[in-house]
Amino acid sequence: MSSSGVMRFMPLGGLGEVGMNCMMVEFGRDAIVIDCGVMFPDEDVGVDIVHPLFDHLLDNRDRIRGLVLTHGHEDHIGAVPYLLQYLNVPVYGTDFTLRLVQERIAEFELPWKPVFVSTGGGGPFEMGQITVETVRVNHSIPQSTSVVLRTPLGIVVHTSDFKIGAPGDPDAFDRKAFHRLGDEGVALLLSDSTNIEKPDYTGFEAGVRDAVGRIVGDAKGCVYITLFPSNVRRLSEFLSIARKADRKVVLVGRSVERYARAAQGMGIIEIDEDLVLSPFEARRLPPSELLYIVAGTQGEQRSAMSKISRGEHPLVKIGQGDTVVFSSRRIPGNEMRISAVMDDVARLGATIHHMDNSPDVHISGHGHRADLEGMLRLVRPRSFMPVHGNFHYLTQHAQLARECGIEDVLVAENGDVVELTSSGLRRGDRFPTGKVFVDGSLSLSEKVIDERRQLADSGIVTAMVLVEEGSAKRLDEPQVICRGVFDTARLPEMISAARDLLARTVDAVRPSSSMPAAETMRREGRKALKKFFSRTMNRHPAVTMIIVELPAGSRRDRGAGA
Repeated sequence: MSSSGVMRFMPLGGLGEVGMNCMMVEFGRDAIVIDCGVMFPDEDVGVDIVHPLFDHLLDNRDRIRGLVLTHGHEDHIGAVPYLLQYLNVPVYGTDFTLRLVQERIAEFELPWKPVFVSTGGGGPFEMGQITVETVRVNHSIPQSTSVVLRTPLGIVVHTSDFKIGAPGDPDAFDRKAFHRLGDEGVALLLSDSTNIEKPDYTGFEAGVRDAVGRIVGDAKGCVYITLFPSNVRRLSEFLSIARKADRKVVLVGRSVERYARAAQGMGIIEIDEDLVLSPFEARRLPPSELLYIVAGTQGEQRSAMSKISRGEHPLVKIGQGDTVVFSSRRIPGNEMRISAVMDDVARLGATIHHMDNSPDVHISGHGHRADLEGMLRLVRPRSFMPVHGNFHYLTQHAQLARECGIEDVLVAENGDVVELTSSGLRRGDRFPTGKVFVDGSLSLSEKVIDERRQLADSGIVTAMVLVEEGSAKRLDEPQVICRGVFDTARLPEMISAARDLLARTVDAVRPSSSMPAAETMRREGRKALKKFFSRTMNRHPAVTMIIVELPAGSRRDRGAGA
């Protein structure tokens, strides 16, 4: 429990990785949670999303006064429905962010009706001894905010994701508000580190509009654009580009449709009904009159863009001479998947535009190094802790803060307790963290995912031995089945050797009062097979050992002396 002079920050996700942002902040008997996001797996283990392990939040449920959401990206709100199944606290966010959360929650059966509180006016919101305010920032989704915490210990600013942007952007960066906070005196700044390695300032959205407009204007066939569906301002620009080019628009993918519907319903963007067709309706028009906006910019296996690239989408087909635009960045860890999608698209005969060959087709919503320096100089905090990003991003951001004259800097990772006192930052004890992997409706532990990795890496061996019930005498030759372990040419030789070893091992087991013979056979047989495959192939396949006990006389004894 915190004393009156200590404020604790406990990241459950987002520090040392990109995505899954979630942090608990406590002061005295009061605590709040900032964001509750997911990340997408960087490997193919049959998982849809990954969210933080919530055990620490649930252990402190009596002190949590609310969940504060900074904006509507999946890496900040995607895990909210999973948390609300166990924790009944009010959810704070801007109107658009809450609209997106409510649409997601509608897909779940919660044990209670959540309470939503709009932060559209900026606050303040009293949560015990913590007073919460919000400040508007520019990002790649409307109504993004930073969070300001006022406590007896001082002011804490959590920037969340931001860039300074252009003065005329619809979602403006509130420079004056941050400067005023700096004048008041900020005890601690927590700031996004995602683009610390990118020099200068982040570019402006107008450049994307112009670049994509030229590509669409020059295209002869059908045009496909994949982007982050949450970037509804950019989606609106692409709708305007399509109209100017006399093309109808087709929205493909649930996430694109969901974000577009939510933004239109709140008046953030306008979508003319005569401009948008369904994929089925689009089949009656020639390719030169169509522009598809497609979900799946990160190469997700089950996304619309991936299915289209593999020729698996029932209604949407890329053809020779078409144009495909990737208006997005590559989130670290997704490079291989995205490259595979691009290869498949190229095989279909399309021309591809992406950041490497057409840099202006995407501008990040995360501030580059100059944006991050600008925030540091506006806020002028006494202490600094970088958040959101891989560990080497955090360390570079920490160095930037030192270059700006901030001496009290601490780099933390998920599971670290960081304490703020009147004298600055210090590292406290660690707390349990982890990941929960969601496969459809199943929530899987890291142990299950490790088993899946093992299967993918080295295959599986299943062995079965029939024994006589009571005496545990072997009744037949052992059976050994290998999947994904050896090439076909070596398989008979290796299975024969494994059977012989297993027969000798089982026959050597003697009755014991401490453990049933069948259980001893199972353990010793599995151990022997694991050593055998480790020695012969220098790999460690998953080994399943089954002992089947049959009543005496139910099967002719052909085994022990054979």
